[in-house]
Amino acid sequence: MWRVNFFSPDASIVGAQPVLFGSIAKDGTKSKQVQIQISNLVSAGDIVTFSSEINSGSFQWVDNTNFSFTISPPPAPEIIIQNVVLTEPNGTGNINPGETVTITLTLKNAGNADATGVALSIGSSPHYTINTPLPVSYGSMPSGTQKVKEVEIEIGSNVAWNTFVNIPVSVSDDQGNDWNFPNGVQFTVISPYVVTSGMVFIRGIMNVRVLTSSIWRVDIQAIYLGLGFRLM
Repeated sequence: MWRVNFFSPDASIVGAQPVLFGSIAKDGTKSKQVQIQISNLVSAGDIVTFSSEINSGSFQWVDNTNFSFTISPPPAPEIIIQNVVLTEPNGTGNINPGETVTITLTLKNAGNADATGVALSIGSSPHYTINTPLPVSYGSMPSGTQKVKEVEIEIGSNVAWNTFVNIPVSVSDDQGNDWNFPNGVQFTVISPYVVTSGMVFIRGIMNVRVLTSSIWRVDIQAIYLGLGFRLM
């Protein structure tokens, strides 16, 4: 009658020990299935090691490293920002003061469990106002899927040119998970104008008048060609 006792500081065998294997013929094998109870002090990534004591009454062997395994984390969703697209009304790709900008955010569940009640929010800033009610609901997102939603903001008309804008994004679900992206959306507000090349020349002298014997008044008309601003 072969018996096996299993020992581990991090787990225990469910049920009575020793585990009975009965008689085993020469060169024969026998299998038994046992359940293991893992200690609640064990964390994901820990290695649980079992030693065993095998005996048949008159014979006994002790194996100090009979088998081991690594604790895996439980299945969990993992939401990431898959893509960000900024759309402004002029279609130039340049974001100017006073413009309304649509932020299209694609979220993906890159985890190995489904996420439910997924919702997205963005941080506030003096550089823009948020037109879309927050949070934006993405609903249920099974593992491996992605969804697209939009958030509309309005850039302040007094925002200085070349202002760098960073919008933090936060995502949560109804299972208590939170994902934060401090640099979720970034762009630079630029001038809506560019200087164009050109030249200025004198067209002529107009209305020459003598005011006194030593003072002349000359009205000059200049034509301003090309040097100016063009709307972006």
